[in-house]
Amino acid sequence: MEYIREHDREQVAERISPLEFNLQWEESLKRVTEGTGQWFLEHKKFIQWRDEIGKILWCPGIPGAGKTVLASIVIHHLKSYFSEDNIATVFTFCKYNAQSKQTASALISSLLKQLIQHRLPKSKKACLLWKTCLSSKIPLLDADIQEALKSELETYSRVFIVVDGLDECEDTDGTRARFLDTLFSLPSCVTLMITARPGIQAIEEQFCKATRLDIQAQENDLAKFVNTCLLERFRLSAIIQNVPGLSKTIVETVSKHVEGMFLLAGLILDELETKTTATGVRHALKTLPRSADEYYQKIWQKITMRQDDGAKLAAQIFSWVTYACEPLSLEQLQTALSIKPGMTCLTPEDMPPKEIITSLCAGLIAVAENKSCTVVSFVRIF
Repeated sequence: MEYIREHDREQVAERISPLEFNLQWEESLKRVTEGTGQWFLEHKKFIQWRDEIGKILWCPGIPGAGKTVLASIVIHHLKSYFSEDNIATVFTFCKYNAQSKQTASALISSLLKQLIQHRLPKSKKACLLWKTCLSSKIPLLDADIQEALKSELETYSRVFIVVDGLDECEDTDGTRARFLDTLFSLPSCVTLMITARPGIQAIEEQFCKATRLDIQAQENDLAKFVNTCLLERFRLSAIIQNVPGLSKTIVETVSKHVEGMFLLAGLILDELETKTTATGVRHALKTLPRSADEYYQKIWQKITMRQDDGAKLAAQIFSWVTYACEPLSLEQLQTALSIKPGMTCLTPEDMPPKEIITSLCAGLIAVAENKSCTVVSFVRIF
């Protein structure tokens, strides 16, 4: 059709959905340690799922096990393995701190958006929606988007949909149920993969007949992760260079202690990075917290015990991030932290740098790039 033009693609895509999961995927890929995740891609259940049309792969995993990173590895694998124009891989990353924006309608619309970004539309209904996006300012109807999505899916031989963190999708207002209902109603060309925390009955029941492949941190992957982190941390790297065997001790101790939680391993290594001697590192390894909750308590006690401006600023950061109605951009947080009684204007010199904000919070605050800004949130291991 003459009105389907390449140079209108991004305008139409943005009109269909404001959600931009590609950036989240790219950010997640940056956290992949080389050589990890291969056990999953080589697993018999994954290969069968990948090679058979219309299957569902249900992948529960404990908090901190690396579900999002593994989902990103899978997405990269599928996009590389299937390079044909008529095979697409689309995805969503559900986040607890973005529930107000990740409605069922927005999540469903994002799938159609990604299909249009993958290839210009071919179905009549998707083409008509394209035309509407360019010619009218009226809001798009959910029914029209769903019909266009289903119609466009039927023009593909296969479409993989990867949904990460389904447990973080809002449940109290029916968002999760509506999203799942739509996913289950899509054409038979769709092959679906879902990750979530285990033990949530409402989710488990939906996938009781699906192929189940639990996401569990493998010992080799944890060792690779810890080894890479040691090389990237200046103090630890300097210490272990001069102490034979210390690197191996750290890798073995941390890998066994974290019980399959990559996130906890990273937090422990952040703690070890504060030590200045091999003796200090060895002592810390002997007194590691027994659980994630205990580790967080230890971090909080360290922050509050400090009697300086840094402790006050950290408390303010936690308060702003906790009580914000929606995820704060880095600039919004910096502005909020800078305002003092009696001030009439702000300058860049009043604002704490990003590096100060993250270092003061001892790994409990994450700063991630979004499409239009840098977003600040708590890391989540619970």
